Amino acid sequence: MKEELFEELARVSARVEVGVVLEDLAFLDADAPWWPADVRRHVLADGLYRRRFFDDLDACRAMADLWIRLKDYFGLLHPYFVRLLVHELKHYCEAKEASSPAPVE
Repeated sequence: MKEELFEELARVSARVEVGVVLEDLAFLDADAPWWPADVRRHVLADGLYRRRFFDDLDACRAMADLWIRLKDYFGLLHPYFVRLLVHELKHYCEAKEASSPAPVE
């Protein structure tokens, strides 16, 4: 599950770095965990859309859904934990890139 979530995060196409998106979501979601799921998702996606982090609202909704899964899986209760996750993601991507076969010329 962890690797699948990292793969999904690595594919996020945002106008800013994924770490910025995640930290912002941590602050947006600080008081929202007990809200109904549909309201929480809407508030998070709307917050991303207003910040222009993504090209369209559908991408914001997808990121809100990913965030909710990340927060549940990793227990991201404080923005500091998000920074640790971003650091781990960076190492994951670097390790994956290093283990990829070199392109044949």
